[in-house]
Amino acid sequence: MAVQQTIDQTDQILTLTDNDLSPENSFHNDAFSSQINSPVHFNRSTYLGLDHDPRILYAMSHLQSNARLREACEPNSLFHRWFDRPCLLLPTVSLAHIYALPGLTRPGDLVVLDHHVNEGIRSACQILSGRGLQVDMIRHHDLEQLEQLIKHHRQSKGRIWYCVDGICPLYGTPAPIEALYQLMDRYPDFYLYTDDSYGLSWCGVQGKGSVRGNYPHHRQLILTASLSKGFGCAGGLLVLPDDVIGSDLQLQDDDLLSSISVLAPVVAAISKSVELHLSTELESLRIALKERVDYCLKLMKTYQLPDLSYPDAPIFHVVTGEMNAATELQNQLQDVGFMVDTCGYPKVPHSHTGIRFELTNHHSFDDIDNLLHAINRFYPGALAYGKADSQTITSICKQPALSKEHTLTQSKYSIRTPLQLQIHTSIHDVIEDWEHQTSFKGYIGVKNLQLMEQIFAVHNMEQVDHNHWLFKYITIRDQHGDIVLMTLLTVADIKTDMFLQPELSALADRRRYQHPDQFISRAIMLGTPMNEGMHLYINQQHAYYQQALEQFLALAKKLQHEYLADLLILKAFSTDSPLAEYIAANGFMTVALPEDHYLDNTVEFGSDTFLRNLKKDYRRHWKNKVLPFIDHYTVHNVQTIDEQTLDHFYQMYLNHQQGAAEIATFSLPRKLLSESVNQGYWHCQELKFDGISVACMFFFIDKEELFFMVLGTDSDYKKHGVYRACLYYAGLFAQQQGLKRVNYGLTASLEKRRIGATARPLSALLRIADNYNIDALQHLSLGR
Repeated sequence: MAVQQTIDQTDQILTLTDNDLSPENSFHNDAFSSQINSPVHFNRSTYLGLDHDPRILYAMSHLQSNARLREACEPNSLFHRWFDRPCLLLPTVSLAHIYALPGLTRPGDLVVLDHHVNEGIRSACQILSGRGLQVDMIRHHDLEQLEQLIKHHRQSKGRIWYCVDGICPLYGTPAPIEALYQLMDRYPDFYLYTDDSYGLSWCGVQGKGSVRGNYPHHRQLILTASLSKGFGCAGGLLVLPDDVIGSDLQLQDDDLLSSISVLAPVVAAISKSVELHLSTELESLRIALKERVDYCLKLMKTYQLPDLSYPDAPIFHVVTGEMNAATELQNQLQDVGFMVDTCGYPKVPHSHTGIRFELTNHHSFDDIDNLLHAINRFYPGALAYGKADSQTITSICKQPALSKEHTLTQSKYSIRTPLQLQIHTSIHDVIEDWEHQTSFKGYIGVKNLQLMEQIFAVHNMEQVDHNHWLFKYITIRDQHGDIVLMTLLTVADIKTDMFLQPELSALADRRRYQHPDQFISRAIMLGTPMNEGMHLYINQQHAYYQQALEQFLALAKKLQHEYLADLLILKAFSTDSPLAEYIAANGFMTVALPEDHYLDNTVEFGSDTFLRNLKKDYRRHWKNKVLPFIDHYTVHNVQTIDEQTLDHFYQMYLNHQQGAAEIATFSLPRKLLSESVNQGYWHCQELKFDGISVACMFFFIDKEELFFMVLGTDSDYKKHGVYRACLYYAGLFAQQQGLKRVNYGLTASLEKRRIGATARPLSALLRIADNYNIDALQHLSLGR
């Protein structure tokens, strides 16, 4: 039935005459030749040029008999003489993944994704989420990490599937097949699921790809590949180790397989391409491609262009470091007739952004020469346009510095300013200037930063962790010594899931409980990991304020590279801030933060007038959830904290932190709570419910404002409104002290708005140098 249906579809498609699709007319028609030759496309993966081979096109259009149609429509044995293994042919390789992965895996299995695996496999793995399968991720080709997962998962008696590309589509790096074969020999429950779409035809014996072209078919190997790239046709190929697995697959969903059969003209073209692969002619095509790759590599070296790609692959990745620079270079190349792609986050880290191009046998040596000459010509200007740092780029690519010609050309685009930048490592070095900035208060006021340095400061990278930070105070002045920009950066380890969804944080915490070093990221952060509020002063009335901002952003990116920081986080901006929009346009991504909350009406706080001005449901909240419990609470000022009190307060702090899921942070050190009060930095109040200590609050008072710093509660008293009591007594304390504002901080938005606070949406600007942790955490949630 499926064969007859395919024949009927084919009859409808083959409406062109023999003359229209003859090999001669297909390649000598002026319009068609013009379409191929101008512009020159360097963004197609048809490496050997078989997509325009006249014999393949002729085979596709000349199925001369009904018998031949039927022969072409039986594709399952078509590739047997090429791969000597059972094969299935599907319309696309994406469908092959969707068909194979759910059919091969079973409950209790572990699916491990390589960090750089293609989107087709990633999408197929999402189908497994409803079947109880765990989906994990390892760093690119990290076999030590993979073997640890194999050993751990074997105890559950489930199988392990490692999904990886034979040739990485980003950089052209080959998978470590020999080592993976050794793992399969050692562990019978470990299976390798590979997609060799970018290696088929130009790699290995008879063009069988980077996997099967150099090794026999392992009994635990599942091979897939697209037939639309080097193979020169269309469709997806699935190569299985034996007939048993093949029959199991078809039993899983035989109806699906019969409903997505490949059209006969396509199968006929595939058959002709297989014949070419089995002929001696293939080697000449591969030699021609290698000559082009070698020529391109020679030119790349001559022009000293920073390239991250594998040297033997027809895939090239020229790093620009900024998406603006990559887009500018792409546009310049397009204007002179060359089509290339940009490649940026999330496919690669922000710092690895660049242009990507591929070579095929359609390209002449003159095409390659002209492309590389054009890249060399436009590259310095593109870097200057995108404000990219050439030193960082060459360091990432582990290449010598850019050529003198590039440096001189790039300097032509630079704008000289009289601005001077200074970096200090302690608030004591900038205390006078810092105090003059009225926006620096509370969380980042001088007194609080003195405490932060006392508790957290270290002076070398080897000491940095989640409770030991490097402090970098940045000042940019004009020629008169006036401050144009001032801010604080800290270098610290944070939880990767700090600003991610609470459900992801829960998964990360469970993994960190077993493996304490997982999902921890080195970060450079505006302000500190503990402090809230705006940490950047910039005089936007100054003639050079934009240049000062650009100078600061360039420094922050440079420090991120020097300190090997996974993340660069600039927080916290109002969501409608033009400053944030400008920064986002210069290589940062915007992420939403929990809302900030403040209370200005402290004079009338808690009064009838105050309550009348609240929304109706908020007034009801006060009546039913706040006021009935207040009389049970008493508040006590704490002047000093002894060891016994510290134990109690710290335990309440840990209890409260565990319930605050909106921001994932590490626990603060015990000594912060004692030293902040005993040395007179913070105020502390203890709340008692009917005489029992149930909460502790730590405040910082600066410039007539109260700032919530640390809160601890007894979770047993949640039903008695202990958190609401803390909010209430903080407002009451501010009223009694004559303070103008209470800064309640982030999270628990509904509770704070009900108490009368105003919510303010915030955002952070993020730049990612290593996106593995974030990607791995997101994929860990699949199957949960």
